[in-house]
Amino acid sequence: MPAVTIEVKYHYSEEEIDTVISSVHKAMMDVLKIPARDRNIRPLAE
Repeated sequence: MPAVTIEVKYHYSEEEIDTVISSVHKAMMDVLKIPARDRNIRPLAE
């Protein structure tokens, strides 16, 4: 199970963060062939 941390420098809305997380998760499913239920992604903001 890969773990991903997304670090952002600016403040984004919850909707924007959700979009980024969903995009990263989809890319991991496409490239790494992880299952859809395997979602270990956390956003960090400064």
